Amino acid sequence: MSTERQISILRLDDEDESPFVVQEASKGIHLVKADEDTLYEVAHRVLHDAEEIRFRRSLSGK
Repeated sequence: MSTERQISILRLDDEDESPFVVQEASKGIHLVKADEDTLYEVAHRVLHDAEEIRFRRSLSGK
């Protein structure tokens, strides 16, 4: 297979991946159907991590 578009592969269960990258990737076109339980867990972790980062930034004044 070939495509004119750039394709990125991201493991949504990668704990070291930035929550903002995972949020953005979740909006893309999924080529493989995700396990719903795993997708829910990842969405919950990403939301929590992103809010924690935003909270810390607001405390530091950045």
